[in-house]
Amino acid sequence: MRIDNQESFYEDPHAALSEVYKLMMERGSFPTDLYTNSIINRAMAINDGYIKLAKINNYIAAVPYIRMQMDNCICLYAGCLVDDVWKLVDHFIAGKRLSKFRDRQRNQLYEKYIVQKMNKDFPKFKQLYELYNDEVHLSDRHFSSSLFKTDNNRVQLTLSAEQYTE
Repeated sequence: MRIDNQESFYEDPHAALSEVYKLMMERGSFPTDLYTNSIINRAMAINDGYIKLAKINNYIAAVPYIRMQMDNCICLYAGCLVDDVWKLVDHFIAGKRLSKFRDRQRNQLYEKYIVQKMNKDFPKFKQLYELYNDEVHLSDRHFSSSLFKTDNNRVQLTLSAEQYTE
């Protein structure tokens, strides 16, 4: 399902995810669906949080949600790199980190490694990943968002929680 415009996403942000879920359930449930379902559930919750924050113009808090969605993509893509997805799911359900699992070439599934692999199939993914990491961790973008220029070309600091309330 393609999102043609921003308004349709805000009207039904779960449409594409719901379609994936329906397809999974139609063919019968598998243990790997537990993994996929947890990613879909998390994605829907993140969408809700992002939309609520974006609607009140709290982009400092909303933008890291994009990076969290990228994490969902990374976790889902990890399944494409392994020989036995069921073992990966068992590993996940046991509460173990992806980085403690190995892919077909015996490489540990570190996040940066998965991102490099993803970048081959999805050009610019790594660039976006690095950009949005700066939104999660304190960076120069947070510094500049707390300043504004006055009429006489001076810089003034701003600090206002009220600007983010409904």
